[in-house]
Amino acid sequence: MKFTITRKHIRAALHFAAKKDVRYYLNGICVTQNQRGTVVEATNGHVLGIIRTDSTPQAENRVIISREDCEKLKGTKKQGDEELHFTIEGTRVACEIPSQGLIMHFAVVDAKFPDTDRVVPQFDGGEQVAATYNPEYLLAFALASEELHGKKYMPVIHQRGNDAALVSIGFDDFVGVVMPVRNTHACFEPSLWIYQQKADQKLAA
Repeated sequence: MKFTITRKHIRAALHFAAKKDVRYYLNGICVTQNQRGTVVEATNGHVLGIIRTDSTPQAENRVIISREDCEKLKGTKKQGDEELHFTIEGTRVACEIPSQGLIMHFAVVDAKFPDTDRVVPQFDGGEQVAATYNPEYLLAFALASEELHGKKYMPVIHQRGNDAALVSIGFDDFVGVVMPVRNTHACFEPSLWIYQQKADQKLAA
Protein backbone atom coordinates (compact mmCIF):
# COMPACT_ATOMS: atom_id res chain seq x y z
CA MET A 1 0.00 0.00 0.00
CA LYS A 2 1.35 3.40 -1.01
CA PHE A 3 -0.13 6.86 -0.65
CA THR A 4 0.80 10.52 -0.34
CA ILE A 5 -0.85 12.95 2.05
CA THR A 6 0.13 16.39 3.31
CA ARG A 7 0.92 17.49 6.82
CA LYS A 8 -2.24 19.62 6.91
CA HIS A 9 -4.36 16.55 6.15
CA ILE A 10 -2.94 14.93 9.26
CA ARG A 11 -3.48 18.03 11.40
CA ALA A 12 -7.05 18.48 10.18
CA ALA A 13 -7.93 14.84 10.82
CA LEU A 14 -6.51 14.92 14.35
CA HIS A 15 -9.21 17.42 15.35
CA PHE A 16 -11.73 14.57 15.02
CA ALA A 17 -9.65 11.81 16.58
CA ALA A 18 -10.16 10.66 20.15
CA LYS A 19 -7.68 11.41 22.92
CA LYS A 20 -6.64 8.75 25.43
CA ASP A 21 -9.68 6.66 24.55
CA VAL A 22 -9.61 3.02 25.69
CA ARG A 23 -10.60 2.26 22.10
CA TYR A 24 -6.99 2.97 21.16
CA TYR A 25 -7.65 2.66 17.42
CA LEU A 26 -9.74 5.87 17.59
CA ASN A 27 -6.86 7.94 18.95
CA GLY A 28 -5.12 8.08 15.58
CA ILE A 29 -6.15 8.46 11.95
CA CYS A 30 -7.13 5.90 9.34
CA VAL A 31 -6.08 6.06 5.69
CA THR A 32 -8.43 4.16 3.40
CA GLN A 33 -8.01 3.35 -0.29
CA ASN A 34 -10.87 2.09 -2.45
CA GLN A 35 -12.78 2.97 -5.62
CA ARG A 36 -13.28 6.52 -4.28
CA GLY A 37 -9.54 7.11 -4.10
CA THR A 38 -7.50 7.79 -0.98
CA VAL A 39 -9.20 9.25 2.09
CA VAL A 40 -8.07 10.17 5.60
CA GLU A 41 -10.61 9.44 8.34
CA ALA A 42 -10.80 10.16 12.06
CA THR A 43 -13.53 9.93 14.69
CA ASN A 44 -14.02 10.03 18.43
CA GLY A 45 -17.44 8.44 18.25
CA HIS A 46 -19.29 11.78 18.31
CA VAL A 47 -17.75 13.55 15.30
CA LEU A 48 -16.33 12.15 12.09
CA GLY A 49 -14.11 13.81 9.53
CA ILE A 50 -13.38 12.28 6.11
CA ILE A 51 -10.90 14.01 3.79
CA ARG A 52 -10.33 12.75 0.25
CA THR A 53 -6.73 13.40 -0.71
CA ASP A 54 -6.73 11.67 -4.11
CA SER A 55 -9.68 10.68 -6.32
CA THR A 56 -7.79 8.03 -8.30
CA PRO A 57 -9.48 4.63 -7.73
CA GLN A 58 -7.34 2.23 -5.72
CA ALA A 59 -7.39 -1.37 -4.59
CA GLU A 60 -9.06 -1.88 -1.18
CA ASN A 61 -6.60 -1.11 1.62
CA ARG A 62 -6.75 0.40 5.08
CA VAL A 63 -4.18 1.37 7.70
CA ILE A 64 -4.38 3.09 11.10
CA ILE A 65 -1.60 5.45 12.16
CA SER A 66 -1.30 6.15 15.88
CA ARG A 67 -1.74 9.62 17.36
CA GLU A 68 1.83 9.47 18.66
CA ASP A 69 3.20 8.99 15.15
CA CYS A 70 0.79 11.56 13.70
CA GLU A 71 2.05 14.13 16.20
CA LYS A 72 5.56 13.57 14.90
CA LEU A 73 4.43 14.00 11.29
CA LYS A 74 1.88 16.83 11.43
CA GLY A 75 4.44 19.64 11.35
CA THR A 76 3.47 23.31 11.50
CA LYS A 77 1.06 25.42 9.46
CA LYS A 78 3.99 26.74 7.43
CA GLN A 79 4.70 23.13 6.43
CA GLY A 80 1.03 22.42 5.73
CA ASP A 81 1.33 21.69 2.02
CA GLU A 82 4.38 19.48 2.34
CA GLU A 83 3.71 16.01 0.96
CA LEU A 84 4.61 12.90 2.94
CA HIS A 85 5.04 9.64 1.05
CA PHE A 86 3.97 6.44 2.81
CA THR A 87 4.77 2.84 1.99
CA ILE A 88 3.14 0.08 4.07
CA GLU A 89 4.47 -3.44 4.01
CA GLY A 90 2.77 -5.80 6.41
CA THR A 91 2.70 -4.10 9.82
CA ARG A 92 5.51 -1.64 9.06
CA VAL A 93 5.27 1.90 7.73
CA ALA A 94 7.99 3.87 5.98
CA CYS A 95 7.24 7.59 5.67
CA GLU A 96 9.50 9.66 3.42
CA ILE A 97 9.83 13.29 4.52
CA PRO A 98 11.40 15.13 1.54
CA SER A 99 12.18 18.40 3.34
CA GLN A 100 14.23 16.59 5.95
CA GLY A 101 15.76 14.07 3.59
CA LEU A 102 14.86 11.16 5.85
CA ILE A 103 12.54 8.18 6.14
CA MET A 104 10.64 7.58 9.36
CA HIS A 105 9.77 4.00 10.30
CA PHE A 106 7.00 2.89 12.65
CA ALA A 107 4.35 0.21 13.10
CA VAL A 108 0.70 0.38 12.07
CA VAL A 109 -2.00 0.15 14.73
CA ASP A 110 -3.16 -3.46 14.87
CA ALA A 111 -6.93 -2.98 15.01
CA LYS A 112 -10.04 -2.61 12.86
CA PHE A 113 -11.26 0.92 12.24
CA PRO A 114 -15.05 1.52 12.29
CA ASP A 115 -16.97 1.27 9.02
CA THR A 116 -17.64 4.98 8.58
CA ASP A 117 -20.00 4.41 5.63
CA ARG A 118 -22.54 3.10 8.13
CA VAL A 119 -22.80 6.42 9.98
CA VAL A 120 -22.73 8.90 7.09
CA PRO A 121 -26.38 9.95 6.60
CA GLN A 122 -27.96 10.36 3.19
CA PHE A 123 -28.24 13.99 2.13
CA ASP A 124 -31.78 14.51 0.84
CA GLY A 125 -31.82 18.32 0.72
CA GLY A 126 -35.08 18.34 2.65
CA GLU A 127 -36.26 20.60 5.45
CA GLN A 128 -33.82 20.83 8.34
CA VAL A 129 -34.90 19.95 11.87
CA ALA A 130 -33.20 21.95 14.62
CA ALA A 131 -30.98 20.16 17.10
CA THR A 132 -28.50 20.85 19.88
CA TYR A 133 -24.79 20.17 19.44
CA ASN A 134 -21.80 20.08 21.74
CA PRO A 135 -19.83 23.30 20.97
CA GLU A 136 -16.56 21.43 21.39
CA TYR A 137 -17.49 19.13 18.52
CA LEU A 138 -18.49 22.05 16.30
CA LEU A 139 -15.16 23.71 17.03
CA ALA A 140 -13.40 20.65 15.59
CA PHE A 141 -14.94 21.40 12.18
CA ALA A 142 -13.96 25.07 12.33
CA LEU A 143 -10.37 24.16 13.20
CA ALA A 144 -10.19 21.50 10.48
CA SER A 145 -11.58 23.96 7.93
CA GLU A 146 -8.91 26.48 8.88
CA GLU A 147 -6.21 23.83 8.51
CA LEU A 148 -7.41 22.86 5.04
CA HIS A 149 -8.08 26.25 3.47
CA GLY A 150 -7.63 29.05 5.99
CA LYS A 151 -10.44 31.09 7.49
CA LYS A 152 -12.34 31.44 4.23
CA TYR A 153 -15.23 29.14 5.18
CA MET A 154 -17.17 28.21 8.28
CA PRO A 155 -18.86 24.83 8.89
CA VAL A 156 -22.46 24.37 7.82
CA ILE A 157 -24.52 21.80 9.73
CA HIS A 158 -27.33 20.11 7.81
CA GLN A 159 -29.49 19.53 10.88
CA ARG A 160 -31.66 16.43 11.18
CA GLY A 161 -33.05 16.65 14.70
CA ASN A 162 -31.94 13.71 16.84
CA ASP A 163 -30.26 11.99 13.88
CA ALA A 164 -26.62 12.34 12.86
CA ALA A 165 -26.06 15.47 10.76
CA LEU A 166 -23.81 16.04 7.77
CA VAL A 167 -21.34 18.91 8.04
CA SER A 168 -19.79 20.73 5.08
CA ILE A 169 -16.94 23.24 5.24
CA GLY A 170 -16.77 24.65 1.71
CA PHE A 171 -14.21 22.05 0.68
CA ASP A 172 -15.50 19.54 -1.88
CA ASP A 173 -13.26 16.71 -0.72
CA PHE A 174 -14.48 16.83 2.89
CA VAL A 175 -17.42 15.08 4.54
CA GLY A 176 -18.21 15.54 8.21
CA VAL A 177 -20.73 13.99 10.58
CA VAL A 178 -21.75 15.19 14.04
CA MET A 179 -24.05 13.53 16.55
CA PRO A 180 -26.58 15.80 18.31
CA VAL A 181 -27.00 16.09 22.06
CA ARG A 182 -30.28 14.34 22.66
CA ASN A 183 -33.10 15.14 25.11
CA THR A 184 -31.96 18.66 25.96
CA HIS A 185 -34.99 20.63 24.77
CA ALA A 186 -37.22 19.41 27.58
CA CYS A 187 -34.57 20.01 30.26
CA PHE A 188 -33.72 23.65 29.73
CA GLU A 189 -35.95 26.65 29.21
CA PRO A 190 -34.88 30.23 28.48
CA SER A 191 -34.24 32.44 31.52
CA LEU A 192 -36.99 35.04 31.54
CA TRP A 193 -35.48 37.51 34.01
CA ILE A 194 -33.86 39.37 31.11
CA TYR A 195 -37.33 40.68 30.14
CA GLN A 196 -38.28 41.80 33.65
CA GLN A 197 -37.31 45.47 33.33
CA LYS A 198 -39.30 45.86 30.12
CA ALA A 199 -42.31 44.17 31.75
CA ASP A 200 -42.07 46.45 34.79
CA GLN A 201 -41.90 49.51 32.55
CA LYS A 202 -45.10 48.44 30.77
CA LEU A 203 -46.88 47.97 34.09
CA ALA A 204 -45.73 51.38 35.32
CA ALA A 205 -47.04 53.02 32.18
